[in-house]
Amino acid sequence: MKTAQWKQIINLLEDGEWHCLTNELYMKDDRARISHMNKGTEGNLLQRNLKIEGKHCDFSGHNHNSRLYMRRLVSKENAQESPIVKEFREEYAARGVQGVTNKILGVLF
Repeated sequence: MKTAQWKQIINLLEDGEWHCLTNELYMKDDRARISHMNKGTEGNLLQRNLKIEGKHCDFSGHNHNSRLYMRRLVSKENAQESPIVKEFREEYAARGVQGVTNKILGVLF
């Protein structure tokens, strides 16, 4: 029996370490699957207060032709905000715009 893709991702990331999904767990369009998981439509991450975060893969020996992401599973309290999102949030706050949400910033990117 085949394991659901979101379960495969959770099984790989549950150790909390960074993983390059492209090298370790190839699946078609894992980015969309992770997006659904972070939004709560698959994998029940929201109910468990978890999030999958990503950053550009910088593992030694991984020669990707494009800027692929490595991922890790973290609790929402320990999740790190992307530097560019943090920069935009601070810029908007400096302009006096409060309550800039990730949903609003997501439209910008």
